[in-house]
Amino acid sequence: MTRVMAPVLPYLAEEIHATWKADSKSVFMTPWMPMSNEWKDLPAAADMAQLLAVRDTVLSLLEKARRDKKIKSSLEAEVEIIYPDDVQNVTLLNLLRQEENHLKTLFIVSDASVKEKSSKSPEVLEWIYSDTDKHPLHANGGFLSIHVRPASRHKCPRCWTFTRDQDSVLCNRCAAVIKVDHHFD
Repeated sequence: MTRVMAPVLPYLAEEIHATWKADSKSVFMTPWMPMSNEWKDLPAAADMAQLLAVRDTVLSLLEKARRDKKIKSSLEAEVEIIYPDDVQNVTLLNLLRQEENHLKTLFIVSDASVKEKSSKSPEVLEWIYSDTDKHPLHANGGFLSIHVRPASRHKCPRCWTFTRDQDSVLCNRCAAVIKVDHHFD
């Protein structure tokens, strides 16, 4: 445990190591135990590599919006991933659909969705940043289209995400956690 905590809490790790070990070696000089093969999950690693590749595109779009002073925080934005209508059964698309509920956490935005068609017209939005992900979905060249746009809801004062309805005090998630009536009277 001291080897794991050493990079974060070096002084505490050194003290614990010196107390429990009679040798005069530093905790940083002890060998790292390799991970057992039972913990290696190659399919999960491949899935995560694909998700992180999409995340790189999202983060570059968020950085453009931040540089242009459209947002201060990535939580002020939401992400929409659009796939071509002729693509239905592709590994990356299936993975994105499967993990859709977790994408907003991975991208650190207020909302993320995976859809066949965009839900909002670009003319209606104040701003939008778009890019085509460089990873083809199939041999015919269908690509994901990634849109970063302003969050459509209001900021929750508890969790700071833009997921609160206008007539609510808190977002639904925070209201459920603290069990309050989240509507104005």
